[in-house]
Amino acid sequence: MSMGCTYQDQKAVEAWSNRTELTFRTTTIDLDTYLTSTEDPLLQLVEHHQDRKKLFPIKKQAAKFKQELNLPEIPPTENRTTTKYARRVKVKAKQQGQLQMHKVREEKPMHGQ
Repeated sequence: MSMGCTYQDQKAVEAWSNRTELTFRTTTIDLDTYLTSTEDPLLQLVEHHQDRKKLFPIKKQAAKFKQELNLPEIPPTENRTTTKYARRVKVKAKQQGQLQMHKVREEKPMHGQ
């Protein structure tokens, strides 16, 4: 008996993979935003350590992901906390990513056509 995957199974795995990748990207952007805008001295040390890393630093990855998502610069507001600002940036990144995924899906030809 064959254990092959059906077309629907492959589509489900692809959709899950896309959502997981988008979650990783938006979380990286969120973490970078939080580290760069916080006043906490311990987190500033973490940011300093990340700046010195050569392999997969958060700042470089976040910049790359922002560029891929065409994420506009979102200025911080005076009366909002760092956490709320980072969350707002993450929501905007997620919206951009979902919009791009939707465009790609719309452009793909349907199976069998």
